[in-house]
Amino acid sequence: MKKFPVLFMLVLAVLVLVACGPVAQSQAVQLPEQLVTLIGMLVLVGFTQLAKYVLDKFGIDIQDRAAEIAAALSAVVVMFINYFLGIIPAAYDNWISALFSFLIVLLGGIGMFSLFLRKKDRG
Repeated sequence: MKKFPVLFMLVLAVLVLVACGPVAQSQAVQLPEQLVTLIGMLVLVGFTQLAKYVLDKFGIDIQDRAAEIAAALSAVVVMFINYFLGIIPAAYDNWISALFSFLIVLLGGIGMFSLFLRKKDRG
């Protein structure tokens, strides 16, 4: 059972090295910074909740390092998304940019509407 934490830390070290490595990107379309921030936030929340649930079952405590691990994982997720965006032909660059702009406006509108409803319920 002692081999599991060593193997786990080795896998995390590999993920951190992959996330911090330089990536050659020559495509025109990449994720906007707003979506990169959103992905980072979702990975942080998801990983910390997963760490609480799963790692408590194994008796491993990494909650003091969960933020660093989640940051590395979010960088890996963004890298994979940018890689798959590079596969899309250049003819669709305008469509992808428009889709990202629509997603940013839509998610921002949902956030503002939920904030409005929250303030309306209080007062």
